[in-house]
Amino acid sequence: HKEGDDTSTSGNIVVLESSSNKSACNNGKDNMLTTATIQSSSRSMSANSLASIHLDEERKEIESSTDMPHVGSNQQDVHMKDADEEDMAKSDEDEWSKMSSESHVSSNYSFDFSEGEESVADEENRYVGCQLKKRFDINLVVSSIERGEAVLDQIDGKDIVLLVGKTGTGKSTLIQSIAGRRLMETTHSCRSSYGKVAEKVVFETVQEALPGFEIGHEKTSMTTHINCYDPTKEGNKSRVVYVDCPGFEDTNGHEVDVATSVMLSKVAGRCRNLRFIILISYVSLLEDRGRAMRSILRLTRSFSKDFSKEKKSFMFIFTHTNEIQGIPDSIEGAKASVRGEIVRIMNGKPDEETLEVLKFIELSLRKNYPFANVFLPLRLDVQELVEKVHKKITPVDGSYLASNCGLTQSSRLSLSGELQSCLQLLRRELNGENPQMDRVMEFLKLFRCIEHYVIIEDVSVATKEIHVEMEFFIEKQKSLVKAEMERGTFSEHGFGMANISAMRVALLHLESLEDSYPDKVDCDNIKQCLKEDLLKLQEAIQISPGICFDGIHHHLGKIKVWADAFPEFSHLYRTSFEHLGELIHTVIDSIKDVDIAQLTLLSMENLENFLCNMNVLFSIVNNAENLRQHHIETKSAVHVYNLTIGCIQSMVCSWSARSLSEVELAIVDDDHLQIFISIICLAENLLILFERYPFAYGLRTEVAKAQQNLVDSTADCFEELCSELEEEFSHLSNFQSDLMKLRDVSNILGRNGDAWKRVVAIFDSFVGSVKSMIRAEYGKLDAMSKLAKKNGVWDGKREAKMLQAFHSFCWFDDFLPVKDQFVANCSDKFAHVYADRVTHLKMEALESLRQIQDGTCDSTPASSNLQMILHEMREISQLAPVLKEEGLATIETDTRTHLQEHVTILGYTILNDTNDLKCAFQENFQKGIVIATERLDHGLNELSALHGLDNECNSTLDSARSGVETACNVLSQNIKSLLESKGKYRKKSDCLHTIEQLGENIHVSSLLPRLDKCKGWARDGVASEAKNIEDCVSQTAEWDKIDKLLLQFQEAR
Repeated sequence: HKEGDDTSTSGNIVVLESSSNKSACNNGKDNMLTTATIQSSSRSMSANSLASIHLDEERKEIESSTDMPHVGSNQQDVHMKDADEEDMAKSDEDEWSKMSSESHVSSNYSFDFSEGEESVADEENRYVGCQLKKRFDINLVVSSIERGEAVLDQIDGKDIVLLVGKTGTGKSTLIQSIAGRRLMETTHSCRSSYGKVAEKVVFETVQEALPGFEIGHEKTSMTTHINCYDPTKEGNKSRVVYVDCPGFEDTNGHEVDVATSVMLSKVAGRCRNLRFIILISYVSLLEDRGRAMRSILRLTRSFSKDFSKEKKSFMFIFTHTNEIQGIPDSIEGAKASVRGEIVRIMNGKPDEETLEVLKFIELSLRKNYPFANVFLPLRLDVQELVEKVHKKITPVDGSYLASNCGLTQSSRLSLSGELQSCLQLLRRELNGENPQMDRVMEFLKLFRCIEHYVIIEDVSVATKEIHVEMEFFIEKQKSLVKAEMERGTFSEHGFGMANISAMRVALLHLESLEDSYPDKVDCDNIKQCLKEDLLKLQEAIQISPGICFDGIHHHLGKIKVWADAFPEFSHLYRTSFEHLGELIHTVIDSIKDVDIAQLTLLSMENLENFLCNMNVLFSIVNNAENLRQHHIETKSAVHVYNLTIGCIQSMVCSWSARSLSEVELAIVDDDHLQIFISIICLAENLLILFERYPFAYGLRTEVAKAQQNLVDSTADCFEELCSELEEEFSHLSNFQSDLMKLRDVSNILGRNGDAWKRVVAIFDSFVGSVKSMIRAEYGKLDAMSKLAKKNGVWDGKREAKMLQAFHSFCWFDDFLPVKDQFVANCSDKFAHVYADRVTHLKMEALESLRQIQDGTCDSTPASSNLQMILHEMREISQLAPVLKEEGLATIETDTRTHLQEHVTILGYTILNDTNDLKCAFQENFQKGIVIATERLDHGLNELSALHGLDNECNSTLDSARSGVETACNVLSQNIKSLLESKGKYRKKSDCLHTIEQLGENIHVSSLLPRLDKCKGWARDGVASEAKNIEDCVSQTAEWDKIDKLLLQFQEAR
């Protein structure tokens, strides 16, 4: 070390701190051995696997210890693998630093990068290997972040100058100088682990130091969190705020690196803009063979996305140049030395990124640009430096640094490993038999803090796993509470004070987590649900009438447990067993109010209530011992139950003892039938209801047996009655009423269950037999109706009787299904057949009268046919009561009346024709005689045909014929007188001619003299005339008279 002058400049003196000397302690040989060992380790495994191995080894050491250390406590004795090893390491570093401080570095000293330059990752891996020798203290990260949090409000929206560098580079010293504190040179004794004492030149403030930026003289960093210096708070005019942060990869380990990176990201996010001052120890630059430059490169990568574009935002300040022998004790001389070393590093062929930074530094030093400088404690004008920072250094937007946490790989691996370690410890705690929630809450506090500030993927993944574990634990505790609540309410499982204790522990766990997970935990809701469930349990115990007591003692026992554990529930237990006692007395009273002998009179609803109460009584008897444990009296319930069961059994036995005659009397007698039906209905209802109640399983068998006996007896009676009734088939009045009686009884029995289907089947079979008998009658009537349709009705009385008998079975259709009903339809069919026959007869009668009136044909067949029609009409009128067709009863009378009317008209017609004939004869009107004769002959022909069809018609016809005969007799006498008279030969000739023509009219000619007889009369008259002439000739000579007579006689030819 070269002693410096006590030189000062006007104004504030800027002094570079040299107390934290990294180059002072070990010999070169030991250092090279240590370096080779670390390099070999970093090449043999990746950073991730190395971190994992060390963490696993740490965990094994922790788990094997007697007491698990509390998270966040100071555990240096646990974290260190070996305390002696740590002392040895410190001693080596001290010796190396001492040797380095006494060494002289020649001006042509340089580093050769061509022999295998190490990458940044290799360098970080080596650093990981060193740092993982002690446990990562996540509590230190949290505390550093929390302490740095206070700085954020002071830099909000301001221009920031960020001072960055490793521990011992002089950041605090620079801040003290910027703040205007004067520095003085002094010495500080440093003792190594081997007992050696070394003197170091250090600097202290002359006046009171700026708080928070105390200058440290030991190897351990005095700064563990970011801090800021705002000149305006001391009355200075300044546009910027200076932010100091702990050294990266410094003696405090990765914990401070993590906290620093996080807080720098927060600073960048809240400030207006950023400038960077990177302090570099010249001693480190010489002894680390380029590691210092690679550290610089890592910093520029963290702060700038593109250094080439934002390089004017950086100022590189080299410190501790005064600690190296041979370096001029002036600013320019120190710059030249630094620049020379930079050039030698550049000649060592570094990588492109490093080379770019080196060129920028070298150019700034050579051209005296403000972006690189040397910081000598007693030589540099700090105010000039500040002006350069304010005016020459370009501010940059802090968005890149805000979005990039800037953690080094080694720090990230350490943090990730510690998070996984804490996660495992948390899992172990949560899955233990009795989790300590104070430790769990400390874990959560740590994780929430890290999650809030360290926004990287590893933290996000670990935090998600934490939340998953906690949510699983919460659900587990909630499930435990729910399970115990269910067990303590309506579950069939047992429940005791142990369950209460387990539920209380789970609730305490949930209460401790309620603030951390308000959306997952709601203890008030859980307690409210517990109260509601207990009230429901109370309601379940305070059962209403009709509910069985099975399991009630379990619920009552659970209520007692709740009451013993929670005095506020004691009233539930008391009111519950009091209610059950009252309910038992209510059930007993309701059973006593029922008379078993009058059980048949109960409605279905009342019967069901009775049996329900019996079942409740049965459950009371079965649980009597358990209920008595809760001071509930059950002796009277047992007595009433046994007495009632005996009465029911006696009643059922009386049903089985009924004789066949009693059953038959019940069927035929309405009063007895009502009693019998009530017994049957009661038996069926009991069988149905007994299936619902356990107490009646034995009784149901007895009732079923009694019912079967009643069914068998009733079936036998039905078969016997049906046989007797079949014999009475011909007695329709009794048969119908008896069959309807059996049907009604069968229907009533059929409605009382399947057991009575046998009786219904017997009746249905008998109905089928009756149907067959009626079908047989139908066959007879069908044949008779077909014969009547073809040949007519000739025994109307018999046919009417048969139709009437069949029609009387129309009621039987009511015994048949609608699709099988046939009696009424068949009866209607027969009625239509006879109605058609009546219509046919009426048409035949009219046709016969027409034929009789037709003179062109022989009326004899028509008259005979009409006579047969009148006879059939007389027979068919017998069907009038059966067919009930209007006018059927008077069809013959109506026909005869019509005939009489016709005969009367015929009589008048014959009389008129007779008079016409008489007039024509008198007038000797030949044509009139012919016409009158023909008409009269036709009338006499019709009269002859109609004669004998009806007595009244016969008299009319006889009277008409008598008139015709009288007229013809008179006409015959006149003809005879004419023919026997003298002379009138012309008239006689015409008369004979007329008599000859009338011979064609059979009926009229039969009433007049025959032609030969008339000729005889005419001959006799002519003969008499001839004899008179002959007598006159013989007796007289009166020739004139004779000639006259002869002349007249000649007309007789």
